[in-house]
Amino acid sequence: RSGARRQENSQAGVQIVGSNNQIGGTDPLAGNVIAFNGTVPGGQGTGIFLPNSTGSTNNAFLGNSIFSNSQLGIQLLSPDGVLGTPTPNDPCDTDEGANHLQNYPTIVLATNLTSSVNVQGVLDSAPSTTYRVEFFANIACDPSGFGEGETFLGVTNLTTAANCSNNFSVTLPVALADGLFVTATATDPNGNTSEFSNCAPIQQPGVALSCTLSPLLATNQVGQLHTVTAAVTTNSNPAIGVLVNFAVIAGPNTNANAGVSTDVAGHAVFQYTGNGGVGQDTIRATGTVSSQSFTSTATKVWIAAVVTNQNPIAVCQDVIAIANGQCQAI
Repeated sequence: RSGARRQENSQAGVQIVGSNNQIGGTDPLAGNVIAFNGTVPGGQGTGIFLPNSTGSTNNAFLGNSIFSNSQLGIQLLSPDGVLGTPTPNDPCDTDEGANHLQNYPTIVLATNLTSSVNVQGVLDSAPSTTYRVEFFANIACDPSGFGEGETFLGVTNLTTAANCSNNFSVTLPVALADGLFVTATATDPNGNTSEFSNCAPIQQPGVALSCTLSPLLATNQVGQLHTVTAAVTTNSNPAIGVLVNFAVIAGPNTNANAGVSTDVAGHAVFQYTGNGGVGQDTIRATGTVSSQSFTSTATKVWIAAVVTNQNPIAVCQDVIAIANGQCQAI
């Protein structure tokens, strides 16, 4: 609201001692903004705080916007936990405490695609159980390396295997700017929501780059025109407008070189005449796409030209003969 002022809070935004509570909801429009807590020096600045208690369970935090708190976005304090420090996950999530100390997902990689973001990671929790996993984008991370949840990105359901694990790869249909971070929470079927996961920076996608030369091997007579074509692809698609630098790096025609850009088919064509004589050329094509370089080579063999369709030339040879007394050649 225009002219509104922010009232800073010295304590946690929400503190729960009890069970079966819900903050927010499965409809993102039902979410709350929980921010700027603990900004007064010396305060307890958690966004949502559950003190250590086995009686504080089944508390769901869904679709909220939690950010800019001076400590963790969500804190489930364990019996030996430290305020402001994430509670470590445990194998198969057998420990107990507030919200059963529900394990959070571990994000391994977040990749920014054209109009979506792909998040890969693992959820280790109780076996053969389906969890609601929510994903969030953040401008910044908590100093602990674990995030908050500023912007709700989407949700998926993940079911753990009998070994307690689910290795996931989830693509969320949202476009994100570079420089953001992704976090996630997990909520079990009884409504126990975890702390926020580690904070993963959004990365640009890797480029599967390929350059092939055709023909790889050819033989021609000296003096003829040779043509070699480079086909450049990125992620199996034609790479258009990529500068390919051709050069004969060894052989009788090392002066031949050219820079050619790929066309709409991802092709760049290099031609040169083999005037350097008999021998074998090594042709190299190099270039760069998305900070990745490529190199490909081909071989050209030049053989002597065959001379045809010329008039015959008579070659005369002196002959020495010895004559007898009758002047006849012996």
